[in-house]
Amino acid sequence: MAYIYLIGVGFYALIWVLFFSIRKDLRRKIIFMSLFAAPLGISELLFIPTYWIPQFQTIHLFKEVFLESILFCFFLGGVVSTIYQVLFNEKLFETKKINPLLTLIAPTLFSIYFLKIFDINVMHYAVTSMFIGSFFILYYLKKTSKKIIYSAIISTFLYFVPYFILWHSFPELSASYQFQNLSGIFFGGIPIEEVLWIFSFSLYWAPIYEIWKNYFKKS
Repeated sequence: MAYIYLIGVGFYALIWVLFFSIRKDLRRKIIFMSLFAAPLGISELLFIPTYWIPQFQTIHLFKEVFLESILFCFFLGGVVSTIYQVLFNEKLFETKKINPLLTLIAPTLFSIYFLKIFDINVMHYAVTSMFIGSFFILYYLKKTSKKIIYSAIISTFLYFVPYFILWHSFPELSASYQFQNLSGIFFGGIPIEEVLWIFSFSLYWAPIYEIWKNYFKKS
C-alpha cells in the first residue's frame, strides 16, 4: 500500500518552502500559522471511524493520530494563510481593530459536537462551524472580505487538483471514506465534504494572524 497521505504532505511541503523562500516579509506569518495549525492534526481522533478509516499506509504516532496529520496541518496552515499575498504580491491583509475573540466563534461552535445534541457527522460540524465563524469575521472586515474569499477559492483549487489525481490513482483513498455517513453529493467523484472543508478552513484561517496582530498593535 502506498503512503498516499505522505504524498499529499510532500506536495504542500514544497509549496510551503517556496512561499517561505520568496517572501521573507511573510515568514513570521507563515511560521506562526503553521505552528498554530499543526496541533489540529490531533483532531484526526474525531474523524476516525465516522468520517473515514484510512486504508493506506500511514505513520502512527499514537492511537489514530498519524505523523502525516500533524505535518499536513502544519504546511497547510502556512500555505492557505499566505497564498493570496504570495500570488498577488501583496502585504498582509488590512484589518481594522476588531475584537480577536471573533476568531473563537468557530471553535466554540464546534465544541457543541461533544455534547452529542445532534446526530451529525463530525465533518459537518466542522464545516458548519467554520462557515459561521467566517461569516462574522467577513462581516466586520468588509473592505478585505473579497480578498479573503478569493484566497479561499484559490486554496480550494490548490487542494482539489492533487486530491483529484490521488483519488483516481489510488483506490485505497476512496475506500477509506464512510460514505454511509456523508451527504452522498460528489464533486469530480470526491465527496463534497472535502471541498467544503478546505474552502471553509481557508476562509476562516487566512485573516487570523492579522486580526490578532493588528488588535494588539500599538497605535
